[in-house]
Amino acid sequence: MTEATSKELDQTGVDEKTLRKAIRGCMSRDRFRFSRQLKNIEQRRRKGKPVERDLLRLVTQAQASEALVAARSQLVSPLSFPEALPVSARREEIREAIDGNQLVII
Repeated sequence: MTEATSKELDQTGVDEKTLRKAIRGCMSRDRFRFSRQLKNIEQRRRKGKPVERDLLRLVTQAQASEALVAARSQLVSPLSFPEALPVSARREEIREAIDGNQLVII
């Protein structure tokens, strides 16, 4: 780790490796944009330009995106198979057919 990177880490409290991992957990629509922003921040840092404000903005945006992912995952209802449906009785057979074939017509 270079002195400039250590100094920057101390000023912002942001670890870029941790931020990269956090970006992977963001909304898919945000991942490319956040990765590109982080790359631009790293390039500007190497040139000796101030990046604290942009880095903190990126962290805030990534946290908001992660929170949205978490909120959406809470909205997913579990699958239920009512026994009144004829396919419910053959659920395991259908699952095996799906696992073993590219196309399954029921």
